[in-house]
Amino acid sequence: MRKFFVLLAITLLSGMLFTACATNVISATQPTLVFETTSEPSDVVTIDPPATTNSPSVEPSATEEIEVCSVNRIQAEPVYDGELLQRFDTNDSFVVLTIDDGYWDDVMNQMLDLLKEHNATATFFLLGKPFAENFSDQTVQRIINEGHDLAYHAYVHPAVEAAEKMTKEEWQEDYRLWEDALRSKLGDALFEKGFAPYARVPYGPWTYDYLTFASDNGLVPVYWSADNHAFEENRTPLKNGGIIILHATPEDVSVLKTLLEQDWKVISLSEAMADSCN
Repeated sequence: MRKFFVLLAITLLSGMLFTACATNVISATQPTLVFETTSEPSDVVTIDPPATTNSPSVEPSATEEIEVCSVNRIQAEPVYDGELLQRFDTNDSFVVLTIDDGYWDDVMNQMLDLLKEHNATATFFLLGKPFAENFSDQTVQRIINEGHDLAYHAYVHPAVEAAEKMTKEEWQEDYRLWEDALRSKLGDALFEKGFAPYARVPYGPWTYDYLTFASDNGLVPVYWSADNHAFEENRTPLKNGGIIILHATPEDVSVLKTLLEQDWKVISLSEAMADSCN
């Protein structure tokens, strides 16, 4: 009989210990955390809580605000010929639009109207002196405010023979004049917002001095794979991932319209390189 009571006491004590242990485990269980993403209202990401530790509790710090860029990125790999960016290797249906020069305010606004209508963006390789002197503040600011890139072309457009002979130091001075002219037109904040680190030498003589200057200033030299004759017969066609060069001239307004009526998504260099959230 005495053995019976001993066994009964042991059984009751074990049950009490098990219950206490189970209670501790349940009370230590943390709730599952749920975060909603900003890309779609219905997107929910579930994160399991970390394993329970005996570390002392820590008061939560202020929540850090993180800006999330929810855009549909294209998938592309830049293709270079030496140091020159020539095109993008991709299966996505897009082309990169670059627009050079510009001397007429009304022509630039026609192009900007077309780009806005088709929800397209471009990289503008601008000239410093003409834009500073011949364009309204509203037009130059519109280029940036509507999500386009601003990139270096030249302060004034030299003849091809002059461009071929310019030294690294002369390009450096030209770049300084270009930047000063456009900063004075845009203001520092808007210039910094729109500037993209790309460069294109007028007429395309990619000399050693020019490439050295570009490298020293962190500028990517950008060539092209098709031009404003791409939609004519027996000319180099525009393909997926291609970089097309147009000019801000009356003749190329109609070419831009033809381009935007194709099935491609037309984007800037920054978008193709995933540098922006436009």
